[in-house]
Amino acid sequence: MFLTGWAQGRSNTELFAEIRRWHLAKGWRDIGYHGVIFPDGEVIEGRPWGEIGAHVIGHNAGSLGYSMVPIRTITHMGAPEDFYTDATLLAMRAVIAKACARTPITRIAGHNEFAAKLCPGFAVTPEDWAPAGWA
Repeated sequence: MFLTGWAQGRSNTELFAEIRRWHLAKGWRDIGYHGVIFPDGEVIEGRPWGEIGAHVIGHNAGSLGYSMVPIRTITHMGAPEDFYTDATLLAMRAVIAKACARTPITRIAGHNEFAAKLCPGFAVTPEDWAPAGWA
């Protein structure tokens, strides 16, 4: 599972539609993410979990990709709370718990571990994100 981040400033539905349009303009068949998580904690699902996403080049097959919308621009590495609301972080944890319960998740990582990007703005440590008993 990969975590990434996006800019804010529109309604959840408008931003989700913008991300989808941007991905379609790249020639993709749909939004690349399996879901987007917003500052109010709303999760809008994208690609179905059974479909390969388009979120980390070379690592899309066999993974899920969710994007979190930050409350400020990510310009440096920090802590999750520096960029995301409590509602966003709780929703991300709930998505991860659901994914760990329903799929054979073997790794929880940030986009920045696989690409020269800052998102999601912090180092993703599985111990901080995985549900109790996950291994």
